[in-house]
Amino acid sequence: MTESKREKFKEIYRHYNRIDWIIAILITAAFFFGISFPPAILTVLFIVGFIYTAWTVWLYIKVWPIKEIRDTGTYVLDWALTIGLTVFEVYLLYIVLTNGEPFWVELLETV
Repeated sequence: MTESKREKFKEIYRHYNRIDWIIAILITAAFFFGISFPPAILTVLFIVGFIYTAWTVWLYIKVWPIKEIRDTGTYVLDWALTIGLTVFEVYLLYIVLTNGEPFWVELLETV
């Protein structure tokens, strides 16, 4: 990897890192406050989420050779968040496709 590509990927990763934290906070807030979206918006969010996740995996693979990024705790946390978010997206897609209810609805009703 050339030095210019290395610096380019470091800059992309820095921007991505900020955006990723904002997305994680917004998803957590939506989950915590139980915000519901119409099916059309959920569909768009799923499509954007899957594209974003695929792009994220591509970026992680590209920045792997950059030791300054790879050896940070944030990089490891990003991988964990990406895996967790992907599992959550697949679960929500399953709920939408089967017209089911999330598991936390029953938990909230018992409280």
